[in-house]
Amino acid sequence: MNERQYRCLWSNRQARAALRLDELRSGGRARRTPVGAVVARAAESRRRCAAAEQAWQRVAPPAWLARTRVDGVVGDAVIVVVDSAALHYELRRQGSTLQRGMAKLVPGLCRVRFIVAGRPAAESAAEA
Repeated sequence: MNERQYRCLWSNRQARAALRLDELRSGGRARRTPVGAVVARAAESRRRCAAAEQAWQRVAPPAWLARTRVDGVVGDAVIVVVDSAALHYELRRQGSTLQRGMAKLVPGLCRVRFIVAGRPAAESAAEA
């Protein structure tokens, strides 16, 4: 191998993009590994939860923000944890307005579920 061939080989190796950890190269094309698929689903879930948190900050009245938090997104529903039963009652009364506001800000979200902190979810859902 002469110097020109060596430099050509070196530049070809530099030109190729390094594989990401979640990619598998086969037959000249990159495809996602099973681990990459799990990581992608987790990242999408985290993005949806972050979008729901931001939407809740915009939709909920400021007096309620300190006493509520977004716990997560399950399917098309946002789970909001409330610190008292009285606030839970108020939020349920305003539920349709809050749902419409959240649906406008976050595509794919249709429902808002309120759960009182410290109580089992089944017990809070039975009241709804």
